[in-house]
Amino acid sequence: MSGTQHNQFSPEDRAPEPWVRAIESLRVGDAVWRDASWGNNAAPSWALVDGNRVLAEAFYYTADNGERMSEHFGGRPYVSVVMFDEDDNPTVAFESSPDDFLSIVRLADSGAGDPAKALTLTAEQVPQGVRIYWDRDI
Repeated sequence: MSGTQHNQFSPEDRAPEPWVRAIESLRVGDAVWRDASWGNNAAPSWALVDGNRVLAEAFYYTADNGERMSEHFGGRPYVSVVMFDEDDNPTVAFESSPDDFLSIVRLADSGAGDPAKALTLTAEQVPQGVRIYWDRDI
């Protein structure tokens, strides 16, 4: 498990260890989630990478690191995800609760084909009860 968030963020701003273990153990096809936190990030983040290509980045926001608080989650933790195309341009973004995001990733892993497409398609077809908020104008 990575420890970057422990070096970069105060305890109130960190994603919970069980969530970190879960995201870092999940795959989407051949792509894996790795710690992508760095000093200028507003929140701990993980990148979905396939080889050297970054397909998506997920930021974990708490009520304490909420400089970008979402109107959708009212002070509760949430994950903000940005998807990238093959030229590293952001294509679409969405917000979800941390648990719902893990559910989406687990379902995307069962799909075949391109990991970025699998994650996006799974998020677009979220199961009943999963709350997701899209930002297609990025």
